[in-house]
Amino acid sequence: MTLWGSVLKDACLNFYYGHGKKALKLTEEFQKKMPINALVLVGAVGILSGFRDTGTDKVPDLSTDKCRSDFDSLQKSVDKVMDVPEHRQELENMLEEWADVGMMGSNDVNIIL
Repeated sequence: MTLWGSVLKDACLNFYYGHGKKALKLTEEFQKKMPINALVLVGAVGILSGFRDTGTDKVPDLSTDKCRSDFDSLQKSVDKVMDVPEHRQELENMLEEWADVGMMGSNDVNIIL
């Protein structure tokens, strides 16, 4: 697993399934699979911006315009992945696995990126 993949997985699990996220755990959508836009949001706001700007997983101060721009850029990349059936299935399987991990509270999961 790459460092980027590990940081993204941990950030998503903490953000969407961490302590105090009972409302999301009650929604059917988050019980079955983390939505793709949820992955994009966490990636754009925290992980990718932090790596690009600082070279580390530290999150820099972000403006609304910068977050929107990063989200749109990452969304375009994810859309390209979704256009390839094999990659789409791998991504959807990964997000289902992450939802299972989030619902159970375990961090033992394989990542495909």
